[in-house]
Amino acid sequence: MVLALMFLAAVAMLSLPQARAASATFGWLPLWLAGLPATAWLALAVARRRAAAA
Repeated sequence: MVLALMFLAAVAMLSLPQARAASATFGWLPLWLAGLPATAWLALAVARRRAAAA
């Protein structure tokens, strides 16, 4: 699910010029579109690794 969100964020950034712009409300939108799903994916990977080690 998280990888699908990362893919959709990449498609949105490449397809929509507004997705690559900065916003006064949300800041730098590509960070929100791609960065948050990527950090969620990394957090899941770390949690799974720690659960497997325990």
